[in-house]
This record gives sequence, structure tokens and C-alpha cells, in this order.
Amino acid sequence: MTVNEILNLDSSKKHEFRISTTDEWERCYYQENKTAHSVDALPQLDEEYHYGFLAAGELLENSAGNAVFDPFSTIKYEFLKSLTSIIVFNSTNLVSLIQKKIKSLVDSNAISKNSMNDSVLEVFQNNFEEFDFESIISELEREFEKWDSDISERKSTRVENVLWFRAHCRYSSNTTKLSIKESLSH
Repeated sequence: MTVNEILNLDSSKKHEFRISTTDEWERCYYQENKTAHSVDALPQLDEEYHYGFLAAGELLENSAGNAVFDPFSTIKYEFLKSLTSIIVFNSTNLVSLIQKKIKSLVDSNAISKNSMNDSVLEVFQNNFEEFDFESIISELEREFEKWDSDISERKSTRVENVLWFRAHCRYSSNTTKLSIKESLSH
């Protein structure tokens, strides 16, 4: 979304936020999400797939906290694997907080009026020390007010099409996309 598109949103309405991030993972084991089995009925994942304490990724855990896998699906390995994670949530005041931040950046000449057609994420990336959406929200809260999103309202936080993955390290963070639309739920 561009800066102009954000500024033109009706901040008095509830909005659905969708943040998708695609990362490249190095030496990645994973299983595609094809299981219909209860997580607690799945067997434990062998240690060889954990990579120890230096590992990154999201293991599938049962209610006892043990990493499990689907024995009916192949465990795959790729030296470099692109995975997309998606977070979806609703908020009634986060649009307003983002609009306030954009206006303060324009007023302080940190961004020019010529940047209005730039991606809001690019503008924020150039104006925040730590750039990830959670950090931006924390900074907006410190600067203005608390935002109203409730974790229970999060519709999903997941890696697309993957039951679990474990990698040696994140190789690169390729793209982050933000979309905001007026929420149909009230």
C-alpha cells in the first residue's frame, strides 16, 4: 500500500490488516501441510531435524510441547527454501496511528510530499531503526496511544502451505507486503 492509500483510509472504521513476509531459509527441512490428523496423535520428530539451539523455524508441537511430524507425508529438504508467513488481524485505531506517524514524518521533513506514492513499508523502513511490523506498532504505541487489536482477534499467524519447518538460519528476508481493507466484521 502506498502512503496516499493509507492516508485516504477512513480511520473511524475497523480495518483488517494482512501482513505477508517471504523469507529465504538456508538448509531447510519441512513438511507440506496435508495432514488432517490430530497433532497429539502424531509421532515425535527425530532430533536430527532440530539443528539444536542455533536453529530457526517453526516446529509443530503437541500439547506436551514435543515436536511432532506427519508420518504420512515426506520430510523434504532444500538448501534454500522460500516460505511466506501471513498475519491477519483487525483493528479500529491502528490506521489512525499509522496516519499520525506519516503526518509527523511529513511535518518533520523526514519524508517528502513526493514520497506519497511510495510503499508505506519502504517509507517506514527508512524511518525506523528496527524494521518489522511488531516494532513499528510498539513505537506507534509509545508515541501516540495503545492500539486496540486483541490477540484473540488474530485470524491467523502461519507459514503458508507448510506443516512445520526447521532451518539452519534465515538467509534473507525478501519481501514484506501490507494490505489494509475495511473489515466486514463489526
